[in-house]
Amino acid sequence: MLAKGFCKLVICAFFATSLPSAAFDYNVPEPNAGGRVGALMPYTRYESVDALLGGGAELRMSTDYDPRNIATQASERSYIALPRAGSYAEWTAVRSGQGVTMRFTLPDATAGTDGLSGSLDIYVNGVKRNVRVYGSVKDRIELSSYWSWQYYDATHTDNASDTYISGGIPCFAFDEVGFIIEGGVSAGDKIRIQSSGANGLEYGVDFLEIEKVTMTECPGNSVSAADYGNDVVRAAEEAARQGKTLYIPEGNYEIGSKWYLPGGVRIVGAGIFHTNITFTSSGAGGGGVVCSGGSELSGIHLNSRLNSRHHQKANYKGLEGGPDGFFAHDLWIQHFECGAWFELGNNIRVVNCRLRDNIADGLNFCRATSNSTVYNCSVRNNGDDGLAMWNHSHECGDEHDNRFCYNTVELDWRAGSIGIFGGNRHRIYNNYICDGVLSAGIRVNTDFPGYGFKNTEWIKFENNYVVNCGTIQDIFGQNLAAVFVRSSNWNGAGDVRNVTFTNTQVYNSQSADIVSVDNVPVANNRLATLPGLPEPDDEEPASGGPLEGISGYDLAVEGLAWKNASGTASLKKGDRVVFTVKIINNSTVDIPSGVVIGLRIDIDGKTNVINNSYNKGLAAGKELRLGVEWTATAGGHTVTAMVDHDNRLPGESDEGNNSRVKKFNVEDMPTAVNRDYTPVTGGCDLYVTDVTYENLSRADGTIQPGDHLRFTAVAVNAGDQATPGNIKHGVQFQVDGKDYNAAPITWCDTYYNSMASHEFQSLTANGGGSSSGTGNGRNYWVAEEGAHNVTAWIDDNTTENGGKGFFVEVNENNNKTTVTLPVIPYNGVEYIGNPDQPDNLDGSTGPEQPQTSVVISIGRTGLATYCCERPLDFSGVKGLKAYIASGTSGSSADGVIKLFVSNVTDVPAGEGILLRGNSGEYEVPFTDDATAAYANWLVGVTEPAYIYAVDGNYKNFILSDGSRGVGFYPVQDGGGTIAANKAYLRLRTSSVAGAKAMTIDFGDGITATDRISVAGSGRQSVYYTLSGLRVTNPLRGLYIRDGRKVVVR
Repeated sequence: MLAKGFCKLVICAFFATSLPSAAFDYNVPEPNAGGRVGALMPYTRYESVDALLGGGAELRMSTDYDPRNIATQASERSYIALPRAGSYAEWTAVRSGQGVTMRFTLPDATAGTDGLSGSLDIYVNGVKRNVRVYGSVKDRIELSSYWSWQYYDATHTDNASDTYISGGIPCFAFDEVGFIIEGGVSAGDKIRIQSSGANGLEYGVDFLEIEKVTMTECPGNSVSAADYGNDVVRAAEEAARQGKTLYIPEGNYEIGSKWYLPGGVRIVGAGIFHTNITFTSSGAGGGGVVCSGGSELSGIHLNSRLNSRHHQKANYKGLEGGPDGFFAHDLWIQHFECGAWFELGNNIRVVNCRLRDNIADGLNFCRATSNSTVYNCSVRNNGDDGLAMWNHSHECGDEHDNRFCYNTVELDWRAGSIGIFGGNRHRIYNNYICDGVLSAGIRVNTDFPGYGFKNTEWIKFENNYVVNCGTIQDIFGQNLAAVFVRSSNWNGAGDVRNVTFTNTQVYNSQSADIVSVDNVPVANNRLATLPGLPEPDDEEPASGGPLEGISGYDLAVEGLAWKNASGTASLKKGDRVVFTVKIINNSTVDIPSGVVIGLRIDIDGKTNVINNSYNKGLAAGKELRLGVEWTATAGGHTVTAMVDHDNRLPGESDEGNNSRVKKFNVEDMPTAVNRDYTPVTGGCDLYVTDVTYENLSRADGTIQPGDHLRFTAVAVNAGDQATPGNIKHGVQFQVDGKDYNAAPITWCDTYYNSMASHEFQSLTANGGGSSSGTGNGRNYWVAEEGAHNVTAWIDDNTTENGGKGFFVEVNENNNKTTVTLPVIPYNGVEYIGNPDQPDNLDGSTGPEQPQTSVVISIGRTGLATYCCERPLDFSGVKGLKAYIASGTSGSSADGVIKLFVSNVTDVPAGEGILLRGNSGEYEVPFTDDATAAYANWLVGVTEPAYIYAVDGNYKNFILSDGSRGVGFYPVQDGGGTIAANKAYLRLRTSSVAGAKAMTIDFGDGITATDRISVAGSGRQSVYYTLSGLRVTNPLRGLYIRDGRKVVVR
């Protein structure tokens, strides 16, 4: 039996819209002198000065801005030191939440660049809690100073050192880590961070940020990285090729080089606390995302192993490139040279992102990048400008019309929080800038080469706060004001001109508030008191408040229905099921556009998906239908549909009608083996598409502790070259990721033949053992109680070819595939007695009637292939016949061979058939059952599928109106996509060698090959086959025309 690990639940909307797929779709507010300043983030910050300390914890502060005192680099110039075991800091939560960001410091290593590692513990109301980090549960908060610490010497040079310099200035002392508290926290809870004395280190904590966290589920029309062995690069290419979204589920993912996004692809992670991608190289140029035009990236934490600027030659950006129409939102970008660096870009939007802890710039719009925006982002602890615009090259046009707005830029430790170095018509407004170290808050200068301000008509700074910024001595020994404007005319960059500052609020500068060599006008309204960061408002819609002053509306769930792809509510395991939810505004009050009407779908008490994509409003008395697609699993299920699940519409008159519950059954069916893979070129490539198991202890479909499970790997050579023969194609099976030294494993070591390009083999365990001797000689795993997964690792040799295995493959990183086993004990499928019927959403009484037939269209050629998810009965259908492919005549001199087909009336579900009839539509009834008692060379597909020219020992053909007329033609090199509910011909290569096309012999003297045009002088003749079938465009063969037999050649 197959042990499948994935249950997809994706969103679709029938007249809703999805999340924006283009950058210009996002609405960015204009400047507002009376509005909020800074990014509206979902977290609440708990500062060190507000903590209760105990166990020897100390509050360390900087009162003189000494750069060698690392408290100068902390928020509000203070942090908490936890010097020994038992020392702690404790806060009282003012809001509930699950996600935590902790800013911390650890000492640097005395040698090398790997830093030191340690851990802290977290307690809630005196009880120690586990934390969840990208799907992995840990009993402590793991910390490292690997990414921290850069040093500048006392000679005021621009070259940072990765290792300690005696007498130098230590920078980048703080880093941060994110995690989810198991069980979350509620308002009023006591949250304690405590040292256990791990590794004998002194720990420092700057602050906590706590927020509510939900997991983004798989959106509609998508593929999952899990479907491609968690190879996100390959999955993105496949998603782009299919025109679908790539969903990256919760987990850790690794990429060993730069990731070049395919054009136009949309990539969605499970959320910044759930999905992490780490670029594993620490070398210059070793990683980062190269963005493409029209693409979208969201819901991911991007990280890297870079911890050196490589003497300003790291070339290692989190996001880079020159895309047109790129949209990045809800990302956390950390530990790169620069968080984002765009050159020659246009119409870029970076929204709701966190650009933190990068060695150089947070983000830079460079080299002609124009019409682009950074909005509502948190930019923190970057080692150069937090946000910058630099028109640095005369080789391309000047840049123009960019915006930095409603961002919080803080704790940058060099240069300036916001730096503008030229361009035209830029707007920088409503930003909160604070706690800069060795840097200006805002700097505007011509210190760098490029156009500078030569083409500047105007650049406007409006409504910006600058708090605790400026320095009496930066790394170059310069005195920088909180707002620093200077014309240096470096390399002919000219003077600063046509720049205006309005409502610039400056507080507590270390140096002067404003320095303007060129008398740039600045409205300096010095603040008397320190303004705080914007606080999250749980009731404030992100769109800016379209519901303000509106109440009395009432959303109600009036119906919940479901159908599979065949249109029936009788579901079977593996069906693609669409749940449709009917939502009505049951009031006299319109809900305006811009308000998210959210839908949550729970199946069996678990939140499977949250659909927050619809925001087009809902008028009074009108209805909305939203759909969710789900791959059915066997057994009884309870589905709950809830509208406005997150209370974005607080003015509802009735909250009691927002949900609907139904119970239904899904019939168990044998699970098809997954054979999906992406072909590659340039060599062989072994890949496991699926892992199945056989219970050797019982045959009733259940699994009990102690049962013996034998695993089989379904393997394919995805490359375009055969694997070498006489070499072991070995597979190792690990349960729960435990290797030979940790637990008994099993293996298959019997297959030594060559595997042709795209050939499949099933490799079943024939032995096993462990380093301790347990399990030696067993070809099965002894089932244990609980949840488990099994990993099949093909070519598992770690000694040959530098650890790459026996085979040199195109992709060495896709040799492991993991699937989830049923939770043990597994007692089989359980059903619900007296299940519910789906609602009739169209308003008539009673449940919706199941679909009893399907309508099939035949085009002008009179031939079509077809495949249906349900059995069909053609016995009573007039004018349309179904055929299966039963054999061929062999090759011929001209490359055209004959395909023999046989007429059938009962067609099983999933069977590929050839249809023959007049052009038009035919209604074909479903049947209760149909059993195939024949061999058929036609392969049916019920959803779009990618097919290849050669599939192992088989050659594939598709029905086409080609150069030799209508017939089956070979699939071209490189393959292609065949539409859903179609079929293709799959024949042994040895039987069709040299075939260029196939005639189709219907067994009644008619052969379909060449299509001809019929013309006459005055009237069109009507052709009939010998069996009386009218033909509007006859092929070559014998026909009846005007009452006489004729031969069409």
